[in-house]
Amino acid sequence: MEAGSERRRHVRYPFERSLELRAADGRMVVRAFDISESGFSFISELPLHVGERIELALRYDDEFYIVAMVRNVRDQEGRYLVGAERISVSTVDTIDGVRRSA
Repeated sequence: MEAGSERRRHVRYPFERSLELRAADGRMVVRAFDISESGFSFISELPLHVGERIELALRYDDEFYIVAMVRNVRDQEGRYLVGAERISVSTVDTIDGVRRSA
């Protein structure tokens, strides 16, 4: 393996979209960077914490959430590149337990 290269379980694909992120501390809009079978990465203006449980959804879609765990956070000049591992897909808001209506 070359110096500086990373080992991945799954191939990553570009996936640039605005997503709504929900965490215990509130909501924010983040910019997705890439996606794989087991997870994704995104750029956040605020730092998240390794081990934090989060939910992500396409903006304006309260029906479909990806529940994930933050696995790494890298400071990139005042913004943060966050790597998260998908735990499950849900139609229930698992942070506050409220089912969203259509």
